[in-house]
Amino acid sequence: MLPIAALLSGMLRWPRDFFAALLYAQAFMYLFLAPTIVAAELPESTASRYGYFLWWELGLFVLPFLLWYRLSLAAFERKWRARIAYRVRILPSIGFAAGSVMLGVGYLFVALNRNLLYRRLGSDGLATAQLDLPLIELAFYRGFMEFAPFLAIFSLVVLRLAKPPQAWMRGLWRASLFFSGAVYGLHVLVNSRVWGVLFVTSLVGLILLTDREARRIRPERGVLLLLLGLIGLYQLQVTENVREKIASGGSALDPANLLIGTKSSVAEDGYTWRLNGVDLMALIADNVEAQGPAMGRAWAVPLLLSLDPIVRTSATEQLKRAALTTSKSFLLLQYAGIAQMDYYSCMLTDAYGNFGVMGFLAVALVLSTICAFVTVAIRSGAGPAVIVVSCFALSRVLPFEQEFSALLFGWLKLAPVVLVVMLFNPLTAPVRDMARRKVVRNVTGSVQGGVPA
Repeated sequence: MLPIAALLSGMLRWPRDFFAALLYAQAFMYLFLAPTIVAAELPESTASRYGYFLWWELGLFVLPFLLWYRLSLAAFERKWRARIAYRVRILPSIGFAAGSVMLGVGYLFVALNRNLLYRRLGSDGLATAQLDLPLIELAFYRGFMEFAPFLAIFSLVVLRLAKPPQAWMRGLWRASLFFSGAVYGLHVLVNSRVWGVLFVTSLVGLILLTDREARRIRPERGVLLLLLGLIGLYQLQVTENVREKIASGGSALDPANLLIGTKSSVAEDGYTWRLNGVDLMALIADNVEAQGPAMGRAWAVPLLLSLDPIVRTSATEQLKRAALTTSKSFLLLQYAGIAQMDYYSCMLTDAYGNFGVMGFLAVALVLSTICAFVTVAIRSGAGPAVIVVSCFALSRVLPFEQEFSALLFGWLKLAPVVLVVMLFNPLTAPVRDMARRKVVRNVTGSVQGGVPA
């Protein structure tokens, strides 16, 4: 009820706070709804552990997230209030759009040629297949998967905030957005239900956030949200179809996968378990309390791997082949004696394993700050470099099911490309600022020429 109360009180506003609501909705499912549903199937001792975490999540995550988000939002709005301008200009450069298309083409070539479009090959099979790729193919393959959300988000923001001076340039950016979105959509359609829904949702959220008439009641917004829901449900069905087809020896590209109404017979955990972000914490809680939290040691491997392949060593290759690449694999070994890489988790999981329940507070502060920064930066058109950074941050922060270490360190190997985009930034300063400078130049020239200003 907390977000509803915040909306009714005016603390949060729709659609300005769309991404804060999206993060909270995910947190609600992973931390409260799914754990509460599955708790009925668990022994009383485990269920009591669930209850213990639910109260700490409420006090150290939910409340701090909402309060700090509102404070951060106000601070960023004060900082950029004088710069609010819904339009920025595009320089006549085709490098970003052309590069996006090339990266997508390279990904498709590698994924189809190496039979890596479908990634659920098991941790050993996937790690071996990727390590055996030539470096240039690995760069296209992994690079597109990492950057595609950023490419699509930035292209959409450019089209929403900017004013392309020529029709052919608008067409180029639209083609870039469509191609990057379509190829990434194919990737998530085959591999991930959650990431597919989040990708579509983020694009819809950007449309709402950059709407200059957002306070008006417009029927097309309701239609857009309804379409979003239908696309999400359809995406879930197609992903199930693909997994059914692969399990029976078929192809992920079989056109029959696009049909609806089929029923999967693949033995797989239900949605409530896949969305359970509390179970791993409950599994290791006794030993975490007895031995003490890892105090950052669970993040050593993700930090090292975040620099790969920039700093590739034999140790990183061995870790990948052994499928010990995540914080939760360390926590399961250290506190549960289980050698398993993939387990239900969320951002709070590795934060808890490293710092106990106080890790919840760290996640709340980081998520709320990033969310407020992205919201104000994109909504206000705060400046070219800020817009680039905010689009990249948005592409990294949304999936609540990822580990917190992925948010903290996953950007390190991607930062050079973002810096290149900023160096060849296709955006100029906001129109209002440019117009102001033009007036100043005209007035100065008139005075110097002896003409009364």
